[in-house]
Amino acid sequence: MPYFVYEDADLYRLEQEQIFRGPVWNYLGLEIEIPSPGDYITNYVGDTPVIVLRAADGEINAVVNRCSHKGSMICYQPSGYVSNLVCPYHNWVYDLEGRLKSVAFRNGVRGQGGMPSDFDLAEHSLIRLQVETIRGMVLGSFARSMMPLEAFLGSRLVAHIERTLDRPYRILGRCSQMMRCNWKLYAENVTALTRGALVEIDLLARKQTR
Repeated sequence: MPYFVYEDADLYRLEQEQIFRGPVWNYLGLEIEIPSPGDYITNYVGDTPVIVLRAADGEINAVVNRCSHKGSMICYQPSGYVSNLVCPYHNWVYDLEGRLKSVAFRNGVRGQGGMPSDFDLAEHSLIRLQVETIRGMVLGSFARSMMPLEAFLGSRLVAHIERTLDRPYRILGRCSQMMRCNWKLYAENVTALTRGALVEIDLLARKQTR
């Protein structure tokens, strides 16, 4: 593998656009992590930060974790509860569906400043992802016309998920690790380890059947 594929900035940007923000479903989290309205978790789709939260009607929403004003991150904690999404920089307030509800000093102060008269709150909502779930797993996609999740996964993988997650489960703990490397390097290492484990299992199975 030529080294440039891990280092080229233009290739990296293309990967983020076509793979992570393209017509794919990305794992976001688990439904049990956000059991009640207002509960949220934060995650990343590629290098794009997202918020996954439970709305007042019980639906699960996912929005980009960047204020539409100056791009400031809205939620800094890995999980928590909010009644609204409030940008800590300039106090723009969004509801749990990502719609902009209010702007601080919208009319200015003492006749100075403020937003233009034609400023429309509806045009400045947070970027939303499509969301679907399967057996308690939450997945999201930036694609506007994304195929249904189960069709994307295919019947074989859907059957595997349903067989594996066929009963209630709970979170025992969390562990995260930050690695300074290109995303492909980690993905390839995991794939290699998985293949190695499968080969080892196959060899053991053959020995046992002799």
